[in-house]
Amino acid sequence: MLYNIKPLHLHCVFHGIRFKVNKDWLSGIDSLLFFIYLLAIPLFIIYSSPFFTFMRFLLINLLTQSTKILYLHLLFNVKRKHTN
Repeated sequence: MLYNIKPLHLHCVFHGIRFKVNKDWLSGIDSLLFFIYLLAIPLFIIYSSPFFTFMRFLLINLLTQSTKILYLHLLFNVKRKHTN
């Protein structure tokens, strides 16, 4: 019966585990950057713009596409509230 079992190479198993861990780690980084960005909005209003520019760089380059859409939507809603 053992000769019917297809071999599963260990590198396939470890690649799957590594992919899952990296995916979870990146989603945690997305959440952290989101909270930092929310803190940057009041600081931008009180202080100067270099910090805000740095946060925009992080938002554009480091976050995933799905979270960018959500965060930009929240940002535009905050800006509308401040302008009214």
